[in-house]
This record gives sequence, C-alpha cells and structure tokens, in this order.
Amino acid sequence: MEVDSAKPTPPTDGQIVRLYQPRPLARAFAVVHEQRLRYAARRRQWMAWDGTRWRPDDTGLALDLAGELCRTAADVAATEMPEKLGLRVVERLGAPAASAAVERLARTDRLLAASPERFDAEPDLLNTPAGILDTRTGDVTPHRPDAYMTRIAAVAPAAPGAPCPEWDGLVARMTGGDADLAFFLQRVVGRALARRAAEPASAPDRGHPLVDTIALILGDGAASAAIREGIDMVRLDPVAHDPGVADRLEGEYPAILRWAIDGCFAWRRIGLAPPPHARRPAAAEAIARFLGADTDASPASWVSAGELYARWLEWTAEAGIEPGSQKAFAQAVAALGFTPARRHGGRRGFAGLRLRRVQKQTSGVASPCVTTDSDQGEARPSADTSAEHDAARRVLSLPLPSATGPSLSRLPAGEGHSVQVWSLHPSPCATAPWTEPLG
Repeated sequence: MEVDSAKPTPPTDGQIVRLYQPRPLARAFAVVHEQRLRYAARRRQWMAWDGTRWRPDDTGLALDLAGELCRTAADVAATEMPEKLGLRVVERLGAPAASAAVERLARTDRLLAASPERFDAEPDLLNTPAGILDTRTGDVTPHRPDAYMTRIAAVAPAAPGAPCPEWDGLVARMTGGDADLAFFLQRVVGRALARRAAEPASAPDRGHPLVDTIALILGDGAASAAIREGIDMVRLDPVAHDPGVADRLEGEYPAILRWAIDGCFAWRRIGLAPPPHARRPAAAEAIARFLGADTDASPASWVSAGELYARWLEWTAEAGIEPGSQKAFAQAVAALGFTPARRHGGRRGFAGLRLRRVQKQTSGVASPCVTTDSDQGEARPSADTSAEHDAARRVLSLPLPSATGPSLSRLPAGEGHSVQVWSLHPSPCATAPWTEPLG
C-alpha cells in the first residue's frame, strides 16, 4: 500500500490570525474559567466562585480575566508567528476593545451561561463555612460550584447537644417556660431553614429577637417570613428590650444553629403541630400577620383606631378574609400587646404603632404626594405637592383644584394628545404623574 508522502499544507496567515479573533478566544476563556465564573443574563451580572459560594462580581473580574487571556495570547503570537504578522496580532490584542469583546462573547457561552433559577434552588441544603449540610440527613459535603449556592451561614454548626444557655433563656421568657411551646418554636425555625431557598435574600428586619438572631446566623433575612408565620400561630409572652442580648447571643451562634438544625429534623418527623393550648384563633393569626406586614412598632408613635381598621379592611379585601367588626378588631390588636390610648381630643387609637407608607394606584390613576402622619391623625399634602401641581399646570395649561378639593379624574384634551391624570384625594404615597394616550 502506497503511503501518501505529501506534506500537510501549512495554514495561511489569514487562518492563523483567525485563531486570535474574539470568538475563539471567548471559547478558550469559557473553558479556562468554567469552574470560576457564571453569567446570569436576566440579571445582567457575572457571578464569581470564591471557594464556598457564588458571589455577584462587582469588581470587573470577568473583564480583567479576559484582558489577561488576551495578553497571554499576544505573548504566544509574538513568539510563534512571523514577526510582521505577530506584531499585527499583538497590537490588536492589546487594545481595550479586544478584552471587552472576549468578555461580551463569553457571556453567552453555554459553559458559563446560567439562569437565576439555578442558584439556591435546592431547599434541603444549607451552606455553612464547614461545608454543605443536608438538612434531611445531617450529612456534610465539601463546597462545590455545581451546587450553585450564593448564601452561606455566618458560622458552622456546633456538635449535637452543644449548650446555648442565653438562647434557651430567651426562648423560655417568650414561652413562659412552656416546654411544648419552646419545642414548637424550634420546629418553626427548623422549617424556615428548608424554606429559605425559595425566599429572596434580604436584610434582617430588626423587629423580633428570635427572628433577628436567626437572620444574623444565616447571613440574611430570607428565613424571617417563614419564622414570623409560625410565631403568629401562637401566643407568646412579650420580651423586655435588652440592648445587650445580641452581644451575648453572638458567642452562641454555632450552638443556636445546631438547635435550628435539630428543629428541622423534628419538623420533618412531626410537622409544626402548634400546641393546642397556645394556639391563637384564626382571626388573631391573620391580624398578627397584617400588623407585621403593614405596621411598624415604634414606642413614640400612635395610630388612630379608624386609620388602622381602614388599612385592615384593604388588607382583608386583598387576602379574601372576612374582616369582622371594628370593635372585635380593636380587641384583637389589644390582645396582641398594643396599648389602647386616646389622643387628639379623645380619639381612640393605639400607642406604639405606626402605619407603613404604601404606594397604591386605583384604575391606573396615581395619587399625588401626600403623607399620612399617624401621630397627628390626619393626612396632609407633602412639601412636593405644590411643585407637582405647578408642573401639571404647565403641561395642561389648565387650572388644578387644591389638594383638599374634589378628585380630578380626567381633563379634556385634543384627540391624539396625552393628558396628566391625577387623583387629588389625600394619600400616603408619592408617585409620579401617570400619562395615558387619549383615543
């Protein structure tokens, strides 16, 4: 058999240069950094692996690594290509546009592209400095990029049975020494560990010592909503404010995390099962959730009973819950530990509460900037209202009524024009004017 002794055709200069174009370099970038970088297109954000979790890259790491790859390719071109051709490639790769093009093309490479849903998608895994703990079995495995975890606890859990006397004392004060109720709270926190992956990361809300401590241990407030939901099921004793308790609890974080993990095991075995003797009526649970969502506790504040009940009616309408009478509502709020107090000429209300500001729109009509001042018990236009009205007058060339006048639902305009639509009823929100086309 004859052997073809012809030599292979050497690549042309054009073929060599094409190897140093952005697209093949972007592929090389993806192969080199597959274990280090991901790009979430929907968030328009690079994520970088730090050895324990994926972090958002806000330092330009990907662009820097793309520049490093271009510099390496330029060094190779300078030594392995003909001098004239090599100088041309080196000049091209040294330009900032080259590294920017490599970084941009690498975003869509299948090795690096990742949807946001891939991150923190496994609810049964808890990331800790000691490794990834499976809350179903208690097994701990090494950190790995393909777990796609972005969150990590502040501490590793202590060994089973580790004592946390300060924490136990706090729980005992909240439960009045009721062991069944304390065990229920442990299961509530344990369930929150498993539900945490489905909740967005958030800052601790600084409203409840148990909730806040768990949020600090886990590194964010993602478990807070699930814990509060469980707490709202039962009656707990109020705990006096102690400014030093946070510092004393910090040394017990590893043991408290172990307590929470043991609570997760117990929740998987028997569920939440609130103690019947401590369970709140269903209406009280709903009111407690409403107060947590729409009010803030503030010792110096006061809210009128009428304002609070009006907000409750809005909340129940959205939730599909029967609101009950205003008297029953006021009694339930008082039973939750808020003190009835009269102010401003004998008006009924509650001390230590204030309504949160909300932004609302009705039928696409935005309200002007009006502030609800619960301490004064009345609504008042904000300082920006007059400026907003002046702007509206300039747009419309029409007079506007005052902020306390009737609602202005629509102003006439010619066909094909736009018109500013304002509702001038007092409202606790600040929104920009809404513009709609007129047909």
